[in-house]
Amino acid sequence: MRKPAYFQFYIFGFLIIPLQKQMKLLPLLAFSLGCCLNLSAQSRFLPVDTTAFFADLTIRKQRAIAAAPEAYAEFFTDALESRDDDLKREIREGNYLFNDSLQHYLESIFDEVASGNEIAGDWLILVRRSQRPNAFSMGDQIFVVHLGLLQQLDTKEELAFVLAHELAHDELRHQRNSMLTMAAEQPDMAKKARKLSRQGLFAANDERKERLAEDLRTTIYGRYSQDREKELEADSIALVYIRNSPYEESLAARAISHLSDKDFYDLGGLDLPTVFGTESYPFKEKWIQIPDDAMFGGSFGSDEDTVAVKSWWSQDSVATHPALDERQKAIERVVAADDGKPTIPHGWREFAIREALDYQLEKEASGPALINALLLNRDFPEDSRYEARIGRALLVTYQAIIKHDFDEAVPPITYFRGANAQAAIRMLRQMRKRELEKLTLAYLNKKALANPASMELKNLLGEANTFFDNQD
Repeated sequence: MRKPAYFQFYIFGFLIIPLQKQMKLLPLLAFSLGCCLNLSAQSRFLPVDTTAFFADLTIRKQRAIAAAPEAYAEFFTDALESRDDDLKREIREGNYLFNDSLQHYLESIFDEVASGNEIAGDWLILVRRSQRPNAFSMGDQIFVVHLGLLQQLDTKEELAFVLAHELAHDELRHQRNSMLTMAAEQPDMAKKARKLSRQGLFAANDERKERLAEDLRTTIYGRYSQDREKELEADSIALVYIRNSPYEESLAARAISHLSDKDFYDLGGLDLPTVFGTESYPFKEKWIQIPDDAMFGGSFGSDEDTVAVKSWWSQDSVATHPALDERQKAIERVVAADDGKPTIPHGWREFAIREALDYQLEKEASGPALINALLLNRDFPEDSRYEARIGRALLVTYQAIIKHDFDEAVPPITYFRGANAQAAIRMLRQMRKRELEKLTLAYLNKKALANPASMELKNLLGEANTFFDNQD
C-alpha cells in the first residue's frame, strides 16, 4: 500500500536531525507514525481526495439533470438527487473500496473493451464491499462492481464480458429508459425515494438493512430489475464488444454459467470437528446433526421459515440480472465451445474474499464471515490471519446473542447450498451459549499457542477473555 506523503515527510525529517534530538523525539515520532498508518488504512475505503471525488459526482448529477426530458424534469431531478445523496453517504460510511491496483485492473479491462469498439466516455467504476456476485450500471457512465463478482468469476475474460454487458446497458440507455417509464407510470416515486434518502433510510449500515429500501431505490436509479428483453439485448451487444476486444469470445461468455452454477461458499473437503476440536474442549457431533423435529430451530434465533429471517437473508445476489439459465442458452446458440482454450486467471479471489470477510465482521454479519474465514483457512492453512478471523466470527456471534441480534448476524441454514457450510451455520444455531463461549476460548487458545508470533491471535484471545470475564 502506498504510504501518504506525510508518512514520508516524517521519516525524512527524523533522519536529517542530530542523533541526540532524535532520541528526544522518538515518542512524538511513534505517535505520529501511528496516526499516519491509521489514516493510511482508513483511506482504503475513501477516495484519495474525497472533496474532489464528490465534486465529480455532483457534476455528473448536474449533467444528467440538464439532459433530462423537460416533461419529466422534476422526476429526474428527484431521482438523480437521491442517487447522488445515497452514493455519497455510502462512500462516507466505508461501503466502497478504493484500492489503486484493483481500480487500475478493472479500468484497464474496461478501457480495452471500450476502445476496441471506439466508445469514448468519462467512465467511473466503483467497487462495493459486498459479497453478492453482481455488477450494474447506475446510468450516466457510473458502474458498480461487487467484490463478490471477483470471487464468483475465475478469469479476466469473464470479467471482461460482465463489464462489456454493463457498458452495453449504459450505451443502450436502459437505466434512463426505465426512469422514463417510471416517470410516466408512477410520477411520485422519485420524490418518495429522495425523501427517504434525505431521512437516511437508504444510509444502510450493512447489507441486511439495505434490503429494506432496495425495491424503491432499485427501481429509481440503477439497481433496477432488467426485463428479459433488455438483458438479452445487453448480452448480444456485449458479445459484439468482446469480439472487437483482445478477449476470446468463448472464454468470456462462460461468465453467465459461473454466475448461475458456481457455489462460492463451497467448503468441500473441510472437516469441522478437526477445525474446531481441541483437547480442552472436544467437538460435539450434536452441534451439526440435523434435528429430527422441525420445531428445533436452534438455541438462538427464530425458526428459519419466519418472514423476519427471510427478509434479512433473501437470496437476491443476481436480482438485477434475472433468467441466467435462459441467457446462457441464448449465448450457447451463437458462441462456439471454448475447446479447452487457455484462460487468464484474474488473481483477485483471495483478496475479494478477505475484504468481504472483513466487511462482514465490521457489520457483524458473523455467519457469512465464519464461512468465508473457514474457506480461506482451508485454502491457506499456514496463514494465521484466517484463524484469527474464525475466532473473531465466533466472538461476534456470541455478542450478537447478547444483543438479541442473532438472526441478523447468522443466516438460515438453507442460505448456503454446500453441506459443510450448512453444517457450520447449524453449529452456530444449535449450540448453547455456554458451549459457544467455551468453543471460542478453546479455539483461540489453541491457535495462539500454535502461532506465538501472531499478535493478532494473541490480542484477540486477550479481548475474548476480557469480554467473557465481564459476562454474568
